[in-house]
Amino acid sequence: MGELGHELFSYQGWLRQKSKEFDHTTIITTAGKEHLYEDFADEIHLFDGGIPDAGKGTRNKQFQYEDPYEAGPLDLRIPPNTRLMRFNWKKEQQCPSFYKQDFVKYGTPREPNPDIYLFHIRSTEKCGQSYKNWDWMNWYRLAIRIKAENPDAQIYCIGSKQGAQYLDLNGEENPFFDFRDRPLKELAELMSQARLLISPSSGPVHFAALCGCPTVTWFGCPLRKGGTRRYTTLWNPFGSPVEVLFRNDWQPSVEDVFEAWA
Repeated sequence: MGELGHELFSYQGWLRQKSKEFDHTTIITTAGKEHLYEDFADEIHLFDGGIPDAGKGTRNKQFQYEDPYEAGPLDLRIPPNTRLMRFNWKKEQQCPSFYKQDFVKYGTPREPNPDIYLFHIRSTEKCGQSYKNWDWMNWYRLAIRIKAENPDAQIYCIGSKQGAQYLDLNGEENPFFDFRDRPLKELAELMSQARLLISPSSGPVHFAALCGCPTVTWFGCPLRKGGTRRYTTLWNPFGSPVEVLFRNDWQPSVEDVFEAWA
């Protein structure tokens, strides 16, 4: 529930650590995310959809509903105005382990395949944040640059079909593969062998940090001083390689993105 980045680094590892204190751990999550909990959960139940949105972001989120929300087959009922997580941004910035968490690396460790590239072509309109989307022509130009350097390049488009695009050149030499809406377990296997993920700041970027996948990402939050630390240390427990570009308008040039890893 909530944003994938916060699920990965605000409480998924905390639940793993807390499970050691109990005889039985039950997880309720959405389909495709089971893999995050399979290593420690005694049982996993799936439900459709997600927790109702209560506003932008997930920090200090409270539910404002007249009736309790029923989630999952276990009749778990969340009372109205319940604070699900206590999140302190300032504390997170100051302390890399602001919760005691246990993380595991997803995917199968192996040497990266130099021909596999991952694109997360973010195209969501949620919360009026379409300005964070990189124009599809930039992705096309970047793909041309990559193919010029590596004619054998295979480019996998990842993310959800609802929030990410797939580039199709409609030709026999089309280097793109549609890998959207795949379960996290399959995505982890792909990330663990990929040469590089390229994406604006998003859930796949944070998941890549737990798969050891090298990443080039960018963001544009000038009020968050030291914001690059989220990608390099705070939300990167295994030290996965990452290059972070900062642009106020979320629109780096194709050249900047290409040169970040070339």
